[in-house]
Amino acid sequence: MIQLTPRYKIYEENSILHLIFHESSIITYDDAITFEQQIKSIKAKNQIRLVDIRAQFTINEKAKHYLESSKTKAKILAQGILVGANTNQINLDFYQGMNCKKTEIKIFVNYDVAIEWLSLFKS
Repeated sequence: MIQLTPRYKIYEENSILHLIFHESSIITYDDAITFEQQIKSIKAKNQIRLVDIRAQFTINEKAKHYLESSKTKAKILAQGILVGANTNQINLDFYQGMNCKKTEIKIFVNYDVAIEWLSLFKS
């Protein structure tokens, strides 16, 4: 299932959840709720995620608080964060900090390398 809006795209491919933010987006509280509903619809016990934050975008404060709340914590086995020249340090810090210590996290500049690393965690 692909969720595509003018602000983001979220989908699962080969057991990896992809979350891609679009240029100049402002992620709202409603977007955050939609993210979590989409993520919960995936039946994997331990999720593997690729978060693409190469675009310039903003997450409003209400959305940040919702995403950081305990009720949104999914079991994430591994998370790759795809960065680029336009990556905002605040967004990078946010996505690095919202996972538990047991989650494997790695930062990438190359999509294929990120997918290769995340594939190591598939059952």
